[in-house]
Amino acid sequence: MDEAGIEFPDFGQVREEARHRSQLRKEAFRATQDRATGKSRAEIREIYVAELRDRSLKIPPEHLLDAIVERIKGNPLPAAHVAGGSLIGVGTRIHELVKLFRQDE
Repeated sequence: MDEAGIEFPDFGQVREEARHRSQLRKEAFRATQDRATGKSRAEIREIYVAELRDRSLKIPPEHLLDAIVERIKGNPLPAAHVAGGSLIGVGTRIHELVKLFRQDE
């Protein structure tokens, strides 16, 4: 705890928790894949959401959930599109930060 009374989380613990959640998401994905054969998108979505809930994980936003269901069905393009959009967003934010710092020069 610092002088202001704010407690900062242990970085190692935060990293380990993130790794654990990532592993649980992969397990939910694989478990859904194993049960997906012959199922509709809606059924796969229900299975995946149930797998996430069983692991006490957050349900992703609709656009991500749709991309994940498509990936489970064997179509990687929507997931790649979402990932590409995320990278573009990160690049845009970095560019904005650089512009802020250069204003001081």
